[in-house]
Amino acid sequence: MDTGGTFTDALALGPAGERRRAKVLTSAVLRGRIDEHDGGTRCRVTGSWPAVEDLLRGLEMRSHARRIGDVVAYRAGDSTLILDGPPAATLAPGTVIELA
Repeated sequence: MDTGGTFTDALALGPAGERRRAKVLTSAVLRGRIDEHDGGTRCRVTGSWPAVEDLLRGLEMRSHARRIGDVVAYRAGDSTLILDGPPAATLAPGTVIELA
């Protein structure tokens, strides 16, 4: 790990020896954007995090400092977040989100 003022760069080895890299805000908050919301607990998102299955599980989703819900799964193949219940706010395409 290399922690800087704004970003922290991380390098890790996976169980099969594959190398994984990530760049996250030093505050540990990941930022992204809603691409599509199904009206329920699933939303397709765009973010700069690595495409790793369930990487985001357990994180809290927020928008404009308001809690939306907790991530119970992340499907890396189609960039879909699955929340623990219906979101506490509208998730229109283009909505900026934070995951912490």
